[in-house]
Amino acid sequence: MKKHTLALGLMATLGFSTTALAAGAAQSIHVYKSPTCGCCTDWVDHLKENGFEVETTNSNDMGKIKADAGLIPGLGSCHTAFVGDYVIEGHVPADDIKRLLSEAPQATGLSAPGMPIGSPGMEMGGRKDHYKIILFNEAGQTRVLTRTLRPGTPKPGPLRPRKDAGLNTGKVPAPAPGAPGRHKDWQQA
Repeated sequence: MKKHTLALGLMATLGFSTTALAAGAAQSIHVYKSPTCGCCTDWVDHLKENGFEVETTNSNDMGKIKADAGLIPGLGSCHTAFVGDYVIEGHVPADDIKRLLSEAPQATGLSAPGMPIGSPGMEMGGRKDHYKIILFNEAGQTRVLTRTLRPGTPKPGPLRPRKDAGLNTGKVPAPAPGAPGRHKDWQQA
């Protein structure tokens, strides 16, 4: 009885301390960027300011990196990053990356297509373009994770998996249930 109680106490203590350590540890992200791109450097600074541990690699062949990452046409930007099992393309805000890591959907990653003014690393005074953060998968399906419509617009609530469909764009049909590459759709709770 004492051994059982001691074992449970030890497991609980280790479990709580491991969770506490993980919560306080910086998440590592590896950014590939052009050596001459200033906005990429500003985005890296944004990540560091938001608690990420950032490694950067300058590359003159970003097209190959994007292709190898599984980026689909229309989602490209100036830099590509890898965090956990996900690809991050472009000027995605650190909060959206943290949300992706926290909620862990079955997806390839996030993209802020193009170079939207007002996104992290693309600040230009008070100007802020409307832009979307896109969740995408290897089947080419996309879903809007967040929209930035104007300063002060609240972000959507938590995501929850939908059991009945793949990621949905209206352009690419979802794979049949049980088909290889099937992903759960994510919708607002």
